[in-house]
Amino acid sequence: MLLELVVERIGRGAPRTIPGLKFQRSLSPGQAFTLRWNADDDRVNFRCFIGDESVAEGVLEYGETA
Repeated sequence: MLLELVVERIGRGAPRTIPGLKFQRSLSPGQAFTLRWNADDDRVNFRCFIGDESVAEGVLEYGETA
């Protein structure tokens, strides 16, 4: 569910691939988190936080297949 919320917030649609994804801890239903992300062409790196604690991080790749 967390990944779906991240993809929705980034607003680029479904990624082509997810080459990296790591969950450090779980969230309770409805628990708020902060999303920080940056895009470089077809690649988006993101991290999710609760306060200063990282709860998830990953890489989403968009664009055409090679």
